[in-house]
Order: sequence, then structure tokens, then C-alpha cells
Amino acid sequence: MDKKIWIGTLIIFWIVSLSHATLVTVNTAETWDGISNPHAGDGVLLNSGTYIIPDGLQITGSGIININTNANVSFVFQNAGLQMDGLIQLTTLQRFGSADFSMDLGGNSITGFGSITNGLNNSLHPHNLIINNVQDVSLNSIDLHKLDTSRGDVTITANGAVDISSINLSDNAAGGNDGGNLLIRAAQITAGTISTQTDRTGGATNNGNVTLEALGSPNFDPNDASGNSLENTLTLDGIIRTSGARTDHTGGNITLRGVVINLNAGFGININPSPNPGTLGIFAGNGDPSLHLFDNSGGGFSALHNVEFSNPVPEPSSWALLALALTLLVRTRR
Repeated sequence: MDKKIWIGTLIIFWIVSLSHATLVTVNTAETWDGISNPHAGDGVLLNSGTYIIPDGLQITGSGIININTNANVSFVFQNAGLQMDGLIQLTTLQRFGSADFSMDLGGNSITGFGSITNGLNNSLHPHNLIINNVQDVSLNSIDLHKLDTSRGDVTITANGAVDISSINLSDNAAGGNDGGNLLIRAAQITAGTISTQTDRTGGATNNGNVTLEALGSPNFDPNDASGNSLENTLTLDGIIRTSGARTDHTGGNITLRGVVINLNAGFGININPSPNPGTLGIFAGNGDPSLHLFDNSGGGFSALHNVEFSNPVPEPSSWALLALALTLLVRTRR
């Protein structure tokens, strides 16, 4: 082989080996602001504020990713998802404005017990959080509460299960602004405490709305009987608070929808009273009410049973077992 060709081949091989994608691990505080790319050597690509992550991202318990910018930032996952026990911190550099942080999981999942927070400075507004194209989402908390800044909304759309222990999108300043809006759509949802109120005392503003819909993916349509099933469960364990410091704040509406709804001990509602009452809507499967709303909270909640769904048809093996059971039953009665 010609010496120049041989050297060129070695150089190409070396470049390819350096750029080979691998699981990206974050053990310390790092800045991912759409400009810096701390893991270019691990195969992460950055283009116009979008990080393309080929083989997954792990944020360990000591790891922190800071999205500290006024611009939009996106993570796009390809072959693997997000393993997260540390933090992602969404803080802009200004009090007022709007910016998005989005994660497209490429059909993969978010696992672990991590948190997404506005932890750098609660006096600066957080990004809106958007999670989509994801199978399952497991998080300890989403805490984008703030002090007299623009709000941060949260939208999660999942094909599988979403399990988050606590969500706080409130504004806790006496001179504060709107609370953030929460929208989660998934096949199954489990959530603890949720806060979207504004504690502003100086004048009327808006409490954040809460919408939780456990319906069949991808349509999430309560009228789609073929898409919804008994597996679409909404389980709630904590207080949902959308009521702020003043009764003349607007918003704070709560919508809970699923084929089966479980209101466990500890669940409750703190919603705005008159003169601007928030609305509470609980919508469950249109079958036997006792099989679609389980209220163990002691709150005496009721539902409108208008969510269409279908029972799955047994597999052929199930038909055989059913026939055997019926045969045994007939013989026993004889």
C-alpha cells in the first residue's frame, strides 16, 4: 500500500474512533447552554441550540446540567434515553421573557429519581419544560417555582407511564406573577403534590391550570373507544393546589381524566373560591362507576363517567383457558 494512503487511512480511523458515540456521563456541574458542548468528544453534536445525543445520557447523583441562557435549548436522543439521579437546572438570565427547554427522547425513557429545577436563581424566570416522544418518565420532582418572574409551563406527552413525586410551578412572591400551567398526557400517570398558584397579594393575576390525562397514545382522545383501555390509569397521592393569596386571581382550573382514576389517601384539592372560582373536572370511564373511580381520600369526590374505552379481546391462548374453566365448572356442577 502507498505510504501516503496508509497514513491517510490511519488518520481517518483515529478521527472516527475519537468521534465514536458512547453513553454520556455527567458527574459534576456542566453548562449546556446551546453554545458550550462539554461532550463533543463523546459523540454529542450541537447545532443551533440542539444537542443530538446518539447513545444516551446519564446524570449521576452528583451531576448537574445547567441550561443558563435566554435562548431555546433542545436535547434530541437517538438510540438510548436519559438515566437521571442528579439535576437539570432551567434558569434564564432575566426576570421576564420566554424560552423553552425541550427533550425529544426518540421513543426512549427517562429513568431514575432525578429532578428538574429552577435552582440557580428563583428571581430569574425558568424555561418552559417540554418532554415528548418518550416512552416512560420517572422523576423525583419538577420544581420551577419562582419569585416575581415570568412563569415556566410544563408539558409532558408520553406513550407509557409518567411517575413524578412532586411538581411546583408556583410564584411565591407577594408581588409575584402568574403560576405555571401543567399538562401531562400519558397512558398511565402517578403524581404526588402539585402547586401552580400565585401568592401575589398586590393585585389580581393568574393561577396556573392543571391538566392530567391518562388516555391511549397517540391520540389521547376521551372519545376514542378503540384507543383507550382499562390500563389508562390516573393515580394521585398528594394535594393539588391552584389557589393563591387572593380570591380574585383567575385560572387555577383542574382537569383530571382517565379510564380508571385512583384518589389515594393524602389526595386533596385546594382550588380558588369565589369570586373567581377555579373549575374542577373529574372524568372517568363510562362503565360501572364503582370500577372507574376509587376515592380513598375521604374527600367525597365524584366523576363524570364519559371516557370511552374498550375491553381487550382475549388472546387465543386465553380463549382455551376460558373454555377449560367453563368445562371444569360444568363438571363440578354435575
